[in-house]
Amino acid sequence: MTQPAGSSPRLIDHPVTVERVHDLTAWYRRIDFVTVGLLSRLSLAPAAYLMIALPGAAGGRPVQRAYTIVSPRPAGAGGAGQAGGGTDLAGVSEAGQADGGPDLAEGGGPDLAAGDGLDRFSLEFVLHQPAGPASAWASQARLGDVIRVSDPPYHFALPQPLGRAWLLADSSAAPALRSILDHLPQAVEARAVLVDPHPDRQLIWDQTRPGPTVAWLSQLTAADLAGWAIDPVRDWLWAAGQRDLVKTVRGLARGPWGLPRDRQHLQTYWIAA
Repeated sequence: MTQPAGSSPRLIDHPVTVERVHDLTAWYRRIDFVTVGLLSRLSLAPAAYLMIALPGAAGGRPVQRAYTIVSPRPAGAGGAGQAGGGTDLAGVSEAGQADGGPDLAEGGGPDLAAGDGLDRFSLEFVLHQPAGPASAWASQARLGDVIRVSDPPYHFALPQPLGRAWLLADSSAAPALRSILDHLPQAVEARAVLVDPHPDRQLIWDQTRPGPTVAWLSQLTAADLAGWAIDPVRDWLWAAGQRDLVKTVRGLARGPWGLPRDRQHLQTYWIAA
């Protein structure tokens, strides 16, 4: 279910600066950003996301891609980023550059030396080949790089009433799945499945986090969901990821599960080459 983001003006073309780069696996990267005056203007609803502007192929026109906001940390909340390996602020020179990266002042990013008054958040990227614009940018991202983001005209809302939540995603939608689980009321029972073929896939998910246990599948077939007994009146289905995964779930939602549209949210994130 989607609804307008609100009556306040949309935030368009807002600069954000890379603060840390974490490789959770060789194929999954978390990038922390800092900026000024961003998070207070956003609706941090379940699976809230930003549109990020990225360089086009071969110097072509910039393209936009949508990415779920991870661990939003408003100014004054404390903490310069998530724990773990990565590059920290010690790599920024007095001129605001990092290893030949852009001058932060000229690039439109915040003054990292200020040390306070900064919003912080993360985005997570699946690195793959052939690389699309987002994967290509993320694989080369360095401390001090500046990109620009916009908030979408609509955001996500949980349906009411909500009995049980049935959630399914692949690794590209893992941040959105995590956000939805974080926003579910404690009284709501949830069943969550993540689909990914990598042997180290569980490294992209915090196994100690509270809440429902996430089941893992290497691939998805309709038979894997045969035991899902979804109540079309009170339950809710969410699925996101590769087109074939979403197509499988959509067939079940329209067929044996008989779910009305307001009891399902199915979204294709990417299409296999």
